[in-house]
Amino acid sequence: MSFEVLGISVLWVFLYCYLIIASIDFGAGFFAYYSRITKREHIMSKLISRY
Repeated sequence: MSFEVLGISVLWVFLYCYLIIASIDFGAGFFAYYSRITKREHIMSKLISRY
């Protein structure tokens, strides 16, 4: 395997991991916003802070 293929493979793996972590963070932020709108923040904030 050449250095170019190895380098681009590592970059794609990091990008894939970043996308997964970013989607979890976006989901938690949206969940926090939704709980604030529905006045259930006291219940949801403990759950979100665990993750």
